[in-house]
Amino acid sequence: MKTVMSRYLAHIAELVINQPLMIMPEKLAVIASVLEGRINIDASDLASPDQKRTVFAPMGSRYVGEFAPVDPNNPRAGVKPYRTTKEGTAIIPVHGSLVNRGGFLDAMSGITSYEKIKYQVRAAAADRDVRSIILDVDSGGGEAIGAFEAGDAVRMATFSKRVHAVANGLCCSAAYAIASGASRIITSRSSVVGSIGTALLHLDRSKQLSDAGIKPTLFVTGKRKGDGSPFFELSEEVKGELRSYILRVNQNFLDLVAGHRGVTAEALLALEAGVFIGAEAIARGLVDEVGTFEDVVLEQARMYPVRHAPAPKTLAQQTQTIEPPKAQRWIRPLSNR
Repeated sequence: MKTVMSRYLAHIAELVINQPLMIMPEKLAVIASVLEGRINIDASDLASPDQKRTVFAPMGSRYVGEFAPVDPNNPRAGVKPYRTTKEGTAIIPVHGSLVNRGGFLDAMSGITSYEKIKYQVRAAAADRDVRSIILDVDSGGGEAIGAFEAGDAVRMATFSKRVHAVANGLCCSAAYAIASGASRIITSRSSVVGSIGTALLHLDRSKQLSDAGIKPTLFVTGKRKGDGSPFFELSEEVKGELRSYILRVNQNFLDLVAGHRGVTAEALLALEAGVFIGAEAIARGLVDEVGTFEDVVLEQARMYPVRHAPAPKTLAQQTQTIEPPKAQRWIRPLSNR
């Protein structure tokens, strides 16, 4: 078990360090604190003084809807990859830390993958029994890689179904990139929306190695191949390259949201990656209205009432045939002859 956990932490470090992240700084501090003491990260400077370390787990939406069978006549076909209300609204959670690819540890570790979100959204959009889609969003963001494609998948779904993104806690960074593709975005009064920005964490271990009497030598075949290595202090040139890298990623982020929301990239950039609570986000063009997840579920229930199957015919109704008497043709009024 210890070996498995070590591999898991190493995978997290690989995703976080020297990678562009669309994530809230506070959430990045939480992730770094998990790695702290295990791979020699000092996370004390990343968290705000009053920040509480929290474990995020995607446990929402479990009280709304149920997993309907793919084929009611074939139990072996399994169930659909999302909960559905009796009125036909698919509930898709966007919770916890967002990564490009997931695995069997998703639910236990508080991770949701973009590949899972895309699969669920596309399946719901193609499902004839689904009449609308609700994204239940509670995430501070995650990896930049894969986030834009997930946002585009949501936008594509709006061409066949109404998609409602509900900020049900946090809807920030990469989570907002996904929500931006929806037909409309709703936030609760206490939810936090925004953080439209990009971060990159570099781990400089050069002093640690020097203090331990270790002098690394890195052989590379290209000038840029060793950029960002944790074994050496970053030069000003490399710092400039890394900053240029995240600026390009961030421009893609701004363009995605601007295209989905009908605002300008300049207006989004002027927000300085700030976050907004409840109605504050409406004035910035980030959301459309204030409401709750339950409000939207009830609204969809009223808009799309339950489909009632026709009552089965009785045996007498199935066998009875009614034919008009032949004489009826000859007793019509004269005026109709």
